[in-house]
Amino acid sequence: MRVTCGIVMLGVAGCSTLPDCADGGGSGCNAETRANASGEQTRSNPDAGIGPPQLRELGLIGALGAGNFEAARLWMGDSASERRSLSPWARLSLAMALDDQAEIATILEHEAADLSTLDRVQALRKLGRDAEAAKLIQQSKEAGATPEQLAALEAQRADIRKMSGQSFNSKWSARSLGSLRIQSEEGEYAAPLFQAPLLGFSRASLRFTHNNLNGSIDDASVSGLSDEYDVSARLDSRINVQQGLKLLAGTNVRSDSNLPYGDVHWDYRPVNWLEGSIDVQVNELTDYTAFLRTYGAMDRVAAQVVVWPTSLVTGRFRVGAHRFRTREDERLGEGYSIDGDVGLRVLSGLPTLHVRLQGGMQANSLTGQVPNSLVNSGAIPASASIDSLISKQFGQFGAGFRLGYQEYSEEILALRAYVDGWMGGLWPAGSFAYHFRGGVGTSFFGADQFSAEAFYANTQGGQAAQAYDGVQVSYQIRF
Repeated sequence: MRVTCGIVMLGVAGCSTLPDCADGGGSGCNAETRANASGEQTRSNPDAGIGPPQLRELGLIGALGAGNFEAARLWMGDSASERRSLSPWARLSLAMALDDQAEIATILEHEAADLSTLDRVQALRKLGRDAEAAKLIQQSKEAGATPEQLAALEAQRADIRKMSGQSFNSKWSARSLGSLRIQSEEGEYAAPLFQAPLLGFSRASLRFTHNNLNGSIDDASVSGLSDEYDVSARLDSRINVQQGLKLLAGTNVRSDSNLPYGDVHWDYRPVNWLEGSIDVQVNELTDYTAFLRTYGAMDRVAAQVVVWPTSLVTGRFRVGAHRFRTREDERLGEGYSIDGDVGLRVLSGLPTLHVRLQGGMQANSLTGQVPNSLVNSGAIPASASIDSLISKQFGQFGAGFRLGYQEYSEEILALRAYVDGWMGGLWPAGSFAYHFRGGVGTSFFGADQFSAEAFYANTQGGQAAQAYDGVQVSYQIRF
């Protein structure tokens, strides 16, 4: 049985079951994804007449796929001869799961020829040998590989470049949120850190942003608050093959008040077809509505689960609780939200096409009147109510698609492009809602990335009359 991996919708890796993978062949197969396929074989036909080593091998990989490391050790056997009777990729699977770097290095040194390219790349990265992994990926591309194999390898190479080198990213954007217009210039420097206890391999970044706000909210001008200066620091850590942690802290400086903010994000993948995450944000600067972006902030706690039982099908479900406050910490309201989608990959290769059903709802309990501080300062008219500035409740459901062309390519002058769209209904307004986003990009000399994107939505934050649109241009260079 062969398990082939590719990058599917929602930015997660998916795997499909094809013939002839159990022999360890094909660079699209890897030790992690073979776990589920082999486990299915063992459960469905444990007495198919195969010899003891093959049965133990399927049991071992099935146990790893279920996250049962103790059972996997039992399937491995006690004696050296029992261990050697298993294929290299089965033993590598257990070594990777247990973070046994000595065993990983031994298998790579003596049995690399019996492993798939993706197995070797992941093993090298586990040992911190990213330069060798990148070279191996390039050799595999030159030798020729299927589109699905290339997608898996390109994702690995992109992650290597992101995590292992210094970079500087500059960005310009302009967007409109109803009658509020925001123009931003941003610069971000990022560099890898040494591997640290408890945090694993980490990467740190420092970002500076200037925002110019213009326009009005409920007929009140925001010209007096035109300039914002934002400074933040971020830490991205890959604790191990199953867990990741992201930390963000920053402050937004403006003439009326300063707003410190932070974010903690943790993700965990117990098995290769399931990933969960928890996100906690404090004082988030949100584009939920023009009023909140200018005068408010949002605290939020959200939990998300993503599943991809095959390379063709994905699912996502998220539930969260939040509260709205002014920049001076005055209560505006609180609520909860639920959203999710189910996606299907229709086309592989070039181009890729994914379709999805997507929906969600939000309910808020709001204060009756605008806080006195905003009325006294003239920011919001006294006649305004919070209900007119923040939606009390809304829901939406519809269908979407994503059409991509070489989205993960980093080849020189190779065109990357995508178009993403969604259409559906918005209630209680009972109106037709849609949003579209598209972008193109390329690399001019290999160590850089240029991209340009644009988007348009006829609703935002449940408000049917509030269009949300913008453009963005960015350029990143690695050194």
